[in-house]
Parts: sequence; C-alpha cells; structure tokens
Amino acid sequence: MQFFIIIISISLGAVGQLFLKLAAIHASGSNPDQVVQYYLRLFLTPYTYLGALSYGVSFFVWMFLLKKYDLSFLRPLVGFGYIVTSILAWIVLKEKITVVRWIGIGLIASGVYLVGITIKT
Repeated sequence: MQFFIIIISISLGAVGQLFLKLAAIHASGSNPDQVVQYYLRLFLTPYTYLGALSYGVSFFVWMFLLKKYDLSFLRPLVGFGYIVTSILAWIVLKEKITVVRWIGIGLIASGVYLVGITIKT
C-alpha cells in the first residue's frame, strides 16, 4: 500500500507535466514574438490549472511521504516519473521515442526497481 502512495505522487507529477505540455501547445500562436498573448492564452487554458492541480496534489502527498521514508530512498524513485512521462508523451502526444531513448528509459526503470526493492515499512 505504501509503495502505491509513492507511485501515485510520482504519477501525478508526470500527469502534471502532460497537462502543462498541452497548455503550452494550446497557448502557442503563430508569431513567437507575441509573448504577452502567449501567457494570456496560457492563463486562460484549463490545461494550465489541471497541471498545477496535479503538481499541487503530488506535492502534498510527497510531503507526507518525506516524513515516513528516507530521502535517499524516495528521491531516486522520482525516476519513475521520467518513465511515466515518456510513455504518456508517446501515447497521448504521439511523440516519437527513439530506440536510444527506450534504452535509457529501460535503464531508469532498472534503477527505480533496484531502489524500490529496498522499501522499509
């Protein structure tokens, strides 16, 4: 159950990244010099708020976890967020992920697994 809470926190951070990327795409205009208009559109898109909400919930769950676990255990698990973010970008945003990136994601997954198996209850 405790590892599930860690996964929830990290996944919410990854989902927050996805929403912020969608906000940036939605707010983009054809003229890159229109910075004020970009930020106004960014302020008006719901994706910005969904991203902030995801990060906010992730933050409070993370603070709860920090009181229970060693930072040297928790922090490396944040690598799981890179994995989730990459998979979400591939599925939702249709981003191309090269073989080299998949290998890197696999290496990160291996490291997260090695740290994760040391969980203390």
